[in-house]
Amino acid sequence: MSQSSVRPEFHVDEARGRRIAVSSGHHLAGEVAVRTFLDGGNIIDAAISGAAVLGVVLPYACGIGGDASLLYREAATGMTHALNGTGAAPSGANRSMFQKGMPTTGIHAATIPGALALWEDALSLFGTRPLRDILQPAIAYACEGFPVHLGLIENIDHKRELLRKDAVCTRLFLDANLEMGQPFIQSDLGRVLHAIAQNGAQVFYRGAIAEEFVRKTAAAGGLFTREDLSSHQTLRQEPLRTSFYGYEILTMPPNSVGLHLLLQLLALQSAGVHQLDPDTPAFWRLTIDAWRWSINASDEAIGDPSETQARAEALLRKIEKNPTKLGSTESRPVLPSSGDTTNLVIMDEPGNCVSLVQSVSAPFASGIVVPGTGILLNNRMRGFYTKEGSINCVAPGRRPKHTLVPVLVARYGQTMMAIGTPGAAGQPLTLAQVLARVLACGQDTATAIHAPRWSVGLSGQIIVERAAPASIINALSAQETGLETMSERHVRFGSVKAVVKEDDALRAAADYRRVA
Repeated sequence: MSQSSVRPEFHVDEARGRRIAVSSGHHLAGEVAVRTFLDGGNIIDAAISGAAVLGVVLPYACGIGGDASLLYREAATGMTHALNGTGAAPSGANRSMFQKGMPTTGIHAATIPGALALWEDALSLFGTRPLRDILQPAIAYACEGFPVHLGLIENIDHKRELLRKDAVCTRLFLDANLEMGQPFIQSDLGRVLHAIAQNGAQVFYRGAIAEEFVRKTAAAGGLFTREDLSSHQTLRQEPLRTSFYGYEILTMPPNSVGLHLLLQLLALQSAGVHQLDPDTPAFWRLTIDAWRWSINASDEAIGDPSETQARAEALLRKIEKNPTKLGSTESRPVLPSSGDTTNLVIMDEPGNCVSLVQSVSAPFASGIVVPGTGILLNNRMRGFYTKEGSINCVAPGRRPKHTLVPVLVARYGQTMMAIGTPGAAGQPLTLAQVLARVLACGQDTATAIHAPRWSVGLSGQIIVERAAPASIINALSAQETGLETMSERHVRFGSVKAVVKEDDALRAAADYRRVA
């Protein structure tokens, strides 16, 4: 099961199966993941094969120039593993360089790419197939092309001004005058992926590709060094977890903002969200207040993992022991500019499951493709603060506050759900709304994903989908200064993918809010 085009009735695509179920940001990635599994691979082999394809067919959203985060739950042991594939600031980056704020585009906007290392490490730790085999479908789609889709066309149209600033982006994405259905070929990327398949990820971090990468980014004024690439490591972390109405919710620890999600759920549980109809203003008001409180409570608990994971754990345990009492707050934190991300969730019959989220941060990210490589550089530096003394202040080798929030749900020791969504910093609040509807209020997963939702605009104002009932829009408008209604396909509303295990069946769902 994978995301398909928007339908006029705005329904949730849903499929059922027994052996395996996949929901992903593009149908080709889902198909490759299923094929890998049915050909004898395990759940990790399937997930990484799909992730690699996403990096080719959604070039504006993710790829080997970006980052990834992955949760993997083993059914036999009940253990959940968290792999952090985010990159750090280059060693040449320091606060004095960014007195006017963190760059959102350009060569100084990029952190060290971490997605590729995560793919290889996940396979080495938990998979059964080598990276060279897993990358073959992605290489084929890069070299032979994939059909141009609406998501690619729309993102190119939206980012034309950015793409024109870079000669390679102009040639690759603008000069071709792409049309729906025509093959989109990325020969340079195919060459790099082939080299990685032959030599392993080390060729990107320590070998010939690393040398080419550093030399060409330096020519554009970049800060990357060979040592920056060679020192990068995927982090193995202990997931953050809490209980929500008897369900165990697991997500990534810092530098991920997954803490925001868990704090929201604890606040909602404390306030008795199960007593509310999710389609009334009271439910929406409560979820908004819970989100605002979670942001305020955790601002100095999210940053580089070496400095903040213990802080996040301590804060979570404190809130669990002393539940908060929510009240409406006027705090309106400003979030980073619009982002673009994709995700893949997968589960097999025994209950092994993966939730993976990967991203270059914003659509077309830094706006720079490294010449001759096809690698679009992320713009994840924008996740840092510049305030001196902040736990998330930019510094060489630090990993920034990060928006990737994969989630797994278990009950009585058994896997129940793998879920995730794109949506920039809106990921935790979108997931909180869906999980509250399902786990607290008893809605079907597909119904909860379909339901109208709210999010947050670039200046911190509440935005509401136009499909929301007029009674809710009117009630919130009376309480929220600057509230706006927007199209359901606005990037901030995300696009939830979920796989649920129910009795002996697996159900996969993908909502309509984005197209590919």
